[in-house]
Amino acid sequence: MSPFAVFWDQSFLWGLFVYDTLLKLQLPFSILSARDIRRGALENYSVLIVPGGWAVHKRASLGEEGEKAIRSFVYHGGSYLGFCGGAGLALSGQRTLNMVPVKRSPLEKRLPSASGTVYVKILGDHPSHKGLPPTIKTTVWWPSQFDIEAAEEVTPLGIYEGTGEDFWVSDIPIEGIEPEEFGRLEVIYGINLDPSRYFLGNVAILESNYGSGKLILSYPHLETPEDEEGNELLRRFLLYLDDHARRSHPVPYHKDTNGEPELDHPSLSSYHTVKRTLDKVRDFIRLGESHFLWFWRRPWILGWKRGVRGLEYSMLVTCLAFLEVSLSILSLKKTGKSNSSWDVRLKNLEELIDEFLPLAKKLLIQERLASFSTPISKIDRLSSIEVDNLRAYLFGRQMNHGGLCRRIFDLLDTLLFDSILLLKNYGSPIRFRTATTILPSFSA
Repeated sequence: MSPFAVFWDQSFLWGLFVYDTLLKLQLPFSILSARDIRRGALENYSVLIVPGGWAVHKRASLGEEGEKAIRSFVYHGGSYLGFCGGAGLALSGQRTLNMVPVKRSPLEKRLPSASGTVYVKILGDHPSHKGLPPTIKTTVWWPSQFDIEAAEEVTPLGIYEGTGEDFWVSDIPIEGIEPEEFGRLEVIYGINLDPSRYFLGNVAILESNYGSGKLILSYPHLETPEDEEGNELLRRFLLYLDDHARRSHPVPYHKDTNGEPELDHPSLSSYHTVKRTLDKVRDFIRLGESHFLWFWRRPWILGWKRGVRGLEYSMLVTCLAFLEVSLSILSLKKTGKSNSSWDVRLKNLEELIDEFLPLAKKLLIQERLASFSTPISKIDRLSSIEVDNLRAYLFGRQMNHGGLCRRIFDLLDTLLFDSILLLKNYGSPIRFRTATTILPSFSA
């Protein structure tokens, strides 16, 4: 039985980060859905790990009962480790779990679009820090920031000390940008861009208590694949939080929740459906590359021009690539179980993506043309009502994804979850990095 549970819902790429890194670290873990949490599954675990992703979507998936279950779990001695959106979910606010007396910094006081390598200065004499260098190299992917000026009940564990060569703000690599240029660029972009004013020196990782429980919240993605120093700090945090939870509230180790449901099984036709769907999305990715709207920044994520939904497109192709490799293994397993659920869901997914891609191509060209005159954001109103309505239909009008994209990702979420459960049940887990090494070849 594992002491570690991963809350899967609405995590996508960031959930695969956690999954991959826990496999790499050889730490036993289970993945839980919001439904599992509502049914009381947390009583079997000592540490809940919450990956990145939009906190508002995670909270919606939990519902009132799921929210109460997590708060009760932590209050009565459980531990919580959250990354980026998973960190934001635990903060104070209107659409959060309100377990930590810290809010997100308002947009005007933070760097809203930062990504890439950062250096985090380790603070204090924390048990997890023993033997670590004073500054660790890790990564951020468009984090929010903590507003802890008035919070006395939290302990900062690390601050942003520097940025690496591949650090970006919006679509601007900051390497080579003179400090005096940021003011001019901020006028053009209409957002904060200077990391020395809005980012460096701010708290990156903090610790807090809630009742008898403990939380560590990190906006840096310590679970980023091949982020060696970040991964090591993640391992230490998990062992520290597990130890605290066992002393505060001994866990009654029951049967692993992941072993309870009888999942049906994908057939070879299910595999062919996801492969065919992935090929269509690959063609779309090539279109964006040909228009210089994005490129493969890492093997599993794009770098894109401001104004397009690069993160959504990137997560779609990456998650489908993982699902394709998963089903290539699972479809060869002979179990005799019904596969109707997989066939129906994957056919539905293909139909949604078949509707999505032609409209997204049309929108992409319009965004490309609009960007010639001025930098645009992904929620700006563009030149015509037709294009604006197309944006709203595909993605909604908020920074988080809505519209048709939300329907696609909600379905993809369940398919990824079930595939990982089956792989774990068969003892055949696959590394996320293995599944996505093919992605850079798309541009070949």
